[in-house]
Amino acid sequence: MNCMKYTASGTMFLLLSHANATGAVELSTAYTWSDAQESLTINTRKGTYEMKQLDSITFKSKPATLLGVPLEKVLHRHTTKTNLQCRNEFVPTTINNQIVTQGYYGTLKAFVDAVEGKKATIVQRLEDIVDTYSLLDYIAEHR
Repeated sequence: MNCMKYTASGTMFLLLSHANATGAVELSTAYTWSDAQESLTINTRKGTYEMKQLDSITFKSKPATLLGVPLEKVLHRHTTKTNLQCRNEFVPTTINNQIVTQGYYGTLKAFVDAVEGKKATIVQRLEDIVDTYSLLDYIAEHR
């Protein structure tokens, strides 16, 4: 973590670095718990990926430039947003269930199987969460 700022309203801003990326993370309740929103935006050289409520992932290309000037300033072009993944809420099948599309089904099934004494395949290792808990400890210590 490169930087952390905690505001009086309860919003926390983190500047994190990873092997190939650096980015800002905002942890906030948006001042209310009654209308919770989850979103993730990844800004790359080619465009922006956006995930909303873990239900959809979209990509919007950045405009081309000429001598450092965005062509959208000169030519009027429509921006295109591509839906990369969108949960089908219309057809009530297992594959469209939110638990499956968000990737939790396998973990929940393994947990239930383990509790019931059945053979369970645990994909995650305990070591995989060390970095997450180290970050949470750091945040708790420096609030």
